[in-house]
Amino acid sequence: MPAQTWRQLAQLAECLTQETLQAEAELQERPDLWQELGLPRSLRQAMSQHTP
Repeated sequence: MPAQTWRQLAQLAECLTQETLQAEAELQERPDLWQELGLPRSLRQAMSQHTP
């Protein structure tokens, strides 16, 4: 794999990581959306234990 391609993939992966962390943080603040998004009950229960 060319070095430029590798650097681009690494940068995209870092951006995706940041977007994922932001989405997780936003979801943690919006328990009203969990069921609508189809999150399994076990996950909703686990997340509710960590809601501030």
